[in-house]
Amino acid sequence: MKFNLINNHIVIPVSTSKGIKNAILDTGNPAFTIFKDDSISEISFCGIDFKLQSNSLVNMFKRFTNWDDISNLVKTEIQGIIGYDFFSNYNLLIDFKNLDISIVDKIEDSNLSIIKIDLFMNIPILKLKINDFELNAMFDTGAMHSVIHTKYSKHLKDKNETFQEHNPFLGHFIGKLYEGDIVINNVLIKNCLIACAPEYDFAMQMLSGFNIEGILGISTLKDKIIYISYKEQRLGIL
Repeated sequence: MKFNLINNHIVIPVSTSKGIKNAILDTGNPAFTIFKDDSISEISFCGIDFKLQSNSLVNMFKRFTNWDDISNLVKTEIQGIIGYDFFSNYNLLIDFKNLDISIVDKIEDSNLSIIKIDLFMNIPILKLKINDFELNAMFDTGAMHSVIHTKYSKHLKDKNETFQEHNPFLGHFIGKLYEGDIVINNVLIKNCLIACAPEYDFAMQMLSGFNIEGILGISTLKDKIIYISYKEQRLGIL
């Protein structure tokens, strides 16, 4: 099915009992798929009917979610967030070239460069290089740009640009943009926008078990095809 790429966010028109609702695809969401409308209990996405969970943890996650802030950041109305409970059940193939997303049983395309991922606190973790620094990084489709810890920023090209960022737990903050090359397995992606901010450093520090110092975000992947499987703990890139 087709998706929209809006302000470096994957926005999916999801079918619900209340009509089509825009949801963002967020691998950085370690919890549950949620929708603003509490009466929505099931969604249809890529031909799959998926029942939403309802429990105290879901309700707590909803209380932390400011839908207006998310919509303002993405620059279109967002009414849902697709999170870990969906990714843990289905393998996704995301084609950024053609703005197409599909659910697949298993990927057999030998052209994809496959890398092992770990799941820590329900967030996918992979190894990558940013300007020859090998890092553990989160794969976060909710992140507009890739991110590196501020201690590495002096090794990147300063773009002298900033942008507005928002995190449900950290609130609003300003990110600074740099430029550098990213290598994922054997795939080189040149001249990527890479963001830095103390708030990112704090967020990565929360995942202390893996020494996270980077985030793989959406602007890096705009012309790529991505396969993500939590069940197989694999990520593919072409």
